[in-house]
Amino acid sequence: MRPLDGITVVTLEHAIAAPFCTRQLADLGARVIKVERPGSGDFARAYDERARGLASHFVRTNRSKESLTLDVKHELAKDVLAELIARADVLAPHGTAGSTPRHRRRHLRVPHGRAGDRKTRRGADRQRAHERHARGLEASQLQARQRWTEVDTPAGPIPALLPPGATEAFSPRMDAVPALGQHTDSILAELGWSGEQIEALRRAQAI
Repeated sequence: MRPLDGITVVTLEHAIAAPFCTRQLADLGARVIKVERPGSGDFARAYDERARGLASHFVRTNRSKESLTLDVKHELAKDVLAELIARADVLAPHGTAGSTPRHRRRHLRVPHGRAGDRKTRRGADRQRAHERHARGLEASQLQARQRWTEVDTPAGPIPALLPPGATEAFSPRMDAVPALGQHTDSILAELGWSGEQIEALRRAQAI
């Protein structure tokens, strides 16, 4: 038995910070229901294609979750969201636009065509080579300590590191990374929506 078995978390999250937090709850056994935008989902899904064509950030922070597509601004989605939250033990909202102060960004201009540029590039190349070597050593050490496993994704299995702080008391949950909206119908049915009602929500583009 895991520490958070039986706990349900509903999360309106995107990007990295909140998904990383709730993934750790899932590691400990919580059921995490991730509410995503219909059509596009968490925008971190499109960050890159490094993990079998999927975004590396997304697959690292969203394993063991259930994906429910729901347009929370749609009139027909209000009852769904209210029922979902009513049945949850934990609500993990994400910060909305404008909730954090904006900071001015300072950009560094690098002049081109100067003699020092070649030295800078050589130094950068050496640094990258050193980092690749260090990552290779780290990966081999993790392999020797049996820290690697695999998790399923919509594109097939990918390597994944076990969470830190492993204990013999329980095994961390290492379930699949969900496809967008993979669990929408089953979650809505669990909440009491009929097949006809679910199709009506889909036609209205609420899910």
